[in-house]
Amino acid sequence: MKTKFIIFALIATLTGCVNQIQVQSQAQNQSCQELYLTNPQSAINICQNELTQNPNNAELQFYLGYAYVNIKDYTKAIGLLTKSANQGLAPAQYNLGVMYYNGHGIKQDYQKAFEWYTKSANQGLVEAQYNLGVMYEGGQGVKQDYVQALEWFVKSANQGYAQAEYNLGVMYYNGHGIKQDYQKAFEWYTKSANRGYAQAEYNLGGMYYNGHGIKQDYTKALEWFTKSASQGDTFAQNNLGAMYHSGEGVKQDYVQALEWYTKSANQDNAEAQYNLGVIYHNGDGVKQNPNTAKQWFNKACENGLEIACQYR
Repeated sequence: MKTKFIIFALIATLTGCVNQIQVQSQAQNQSCQELYLTNPQSAINICQNELTQNPNNAELQFYLGYAYVNIKDYTKAIGLLTKSANQGLAPAQYNLGVMYYNGHGIKQDYQKAFEWYTKSANQGLVEAQYNLGVMYEGGQGVKQDYVQALEWFVKSANQGYAQAEYNLGVMYYNGHGIKQDYQKAFEWYTKSANRGYAQAEYNLGGMYYNGHGIKQDYTKALEWFTKSASQGDTFAQNNLGAMYHSGEGVKQDYVQALEWYTKSANQDNAEAQYNLGVIYHNGDGVKQNPNTAKQWFNKACENGLEIACQYR
């Protein structure tokens, strides 16, 4: 009797805070703007000279602080970003939140991160709005509040931020802070996926595969899984392998199944490791090899997939 492979359809979790530094694009000093990203050491010298002449310039404080972040001198960065943030510069407020969130140059403090994200988000900075939503959703630095999380994700998503659009899809799918609505989840996943966000592409594939919020369509599921898998999403790679394995939405192709399972399994995806075990156990497109099958079943079992433990 052949062992059956498995397909997992959806990620039911939200993405976390954005950690990269937000760049302020409206520079008053072109030389500083050109250098603080590409040559921070030179930017430090130039910005220090300009800051001497104009010591209260919030943008120069921000650029110099950002340059120090780039060379990982977080202590100096914190001081300058704080000065800039206290003058109301939204990107500095956001970045100060990032520093507190990660504990860079200062003791990690989610409450302080939350406070600075709030100041920046209230000025409309899309990344800050998104991170504020993440903190409300996870109860970091503030009491967990799905309604507030939803509100901030909406503000960020309405500015076209792909991760916020994705998280809104997750909240509608799970019914967190809002009545469960697969159609709304589908709409937000689509917006995010159309911007190339891999996790949204994967979840959109899952909705087409299951017929949640949209008519079931294996061909469309395959299309979105392919897009996500091509960006390295391990879950999409496994599901793509499973669809080639079964011939759902595409001509059955064991070679393609093996290729995608392998990509996913090499990222330690237990389901893909199990499915590779199935390939070798059954001899699907390869010579039957019980030893290789057992090796993959062992890996899947060690990674917590109980069904794989039956075949160790």
